[in-house]
Amino acid sequence: MQQRGLREAPGEPTHMPAPGPDPRRNAPRVVVAGLIGAELGAAIGVLFYGATPLAPLGLAAAGAVAGSVATAGLGRARRGLVRRGIRRQLRRGNAAPG
Repeated sequence: MQQRGLREAPGEPTHMPAPGPDPRRNAPRVVVAGLIGAELGAAIGVLFYGATPLAPLGLAAAGAVAGSVATAGLGRARRGLVRRGIRRQLRRGNAAPG
């Protein structure tokens, strides 16, 4: 390989490492709720239905679905309440004086 200053020869791979995950970026709430629901479902399955075959696995799957659906529904309700509150504040601010 010939040296060409600071540049590398065309066609040769660079020796820069790939960027890692951004620690400032958060995971979506639905994904986190699904993981927590799966862990909780598996724990309940092991503690209460441990003797039943595949019960922990089934409860983990059900917990993942329930956690994701509940978080999506709660997020939609929260956005609706915020939207309603903002509309109420805007109506009060635009009211004609006395």
